[in-house]
Amino acid sequence: MRATFDADHLLELLALSETARTRRPTYAQLFDPTLWRADMEAAGRAAAMEGLRTDGFPNPTIDDLDCTRIPPGLMLAGDEGIYFMTNAVSPEMEALRARGRHVAYAREADPTWMPCKDVRHAQHTIFGREDGVEFLGAEQLQRGLVPGSLYEIHITAKAIVLPSLKGAFKGALCPDRHPGTAIRDTRR
Repeated sequence: MRATFDADHLLELLALSETARTRRPTYAQLFDPTLWRADMEAAGRAAAMEGLRTDGFPNPTIDDLDCTRIPPGLMLAGDEGIYFMTNAVSPEMEALRARGRHVAYAREADPTWMPCKDVRHAQHTIFGREDGVEFLGAEQLQRGLVPGSLYEIHITAKAIVLPSLKGAFKGALCPDRHPGTAIRDTRR
């Protein structure tokens, strides 16, 4: 299913992420050992690694992360609508929030102008019945962002297809959505 966004708004959010010193993680990023703090206690690191290996506990928390290692990008969320938000943690991000520009809603599921039942129906149809967040890296997003245009993505149960300016498909995993879900770039 298609979801369409204002490219200029996405570029604004992406620029914040790229210039931020620290970034907010997705749930899946909590479990990425490459993002954990270098000074994490050895016992805590071992317990977290064992939890990852056995799908058990204890789980890492945001306190275990070095948030400067989180890569720049945007989070695609299906919650109260479908929207992109920056992962930036910065005063500039808070200024955007104060102006109501901290998220870029899909035109097909925008609660700022659509009735709630229509937004929920569009969200369920396009994003799926479960709320969720997918992290999309800056490099993946930039390939298809053209100032002054619309940014159209396609979402299926197995893939998020992103526009790009070149001419083939490229796959990547979406660990936040489902193991094995792909992000594909359509290159025009």
